Amino acid sequence: MATAYIKGMKIRLYFGITLLLAGAAVLLKQMLLPTLAGYLMLSSAAVLSGIIIYMLIKSAYAQAGLTNPSDHKEFSKQKLPQRIEKG
Repeated sequence: MATAYIKGMKIRLYFGITLLLAGAAVLLKQMLLPTLAGYLMLSSAAVLSGIIIYMLIKSAYAQAGLTNPSDHKEFSKQKLPQRIEKG
């Protein structure tokens, strides 16, 4: 759903960084540090998810013409934002 409202290049970049961190976690596990590897995987996935959700909300507000999150009453009266045309 997020790629319908956000340009996919940033999501691909963050996903690529997450894959690099996954490689680092495998290396840590091979060095007998499985707890640290688990924390690295969990934190990188949580940060990636948080960034994508933040960008989705920011894009929805921008498409609705709102800049201030305290304008949520007007935002709830708006129609759902239109999808970004892929190109």
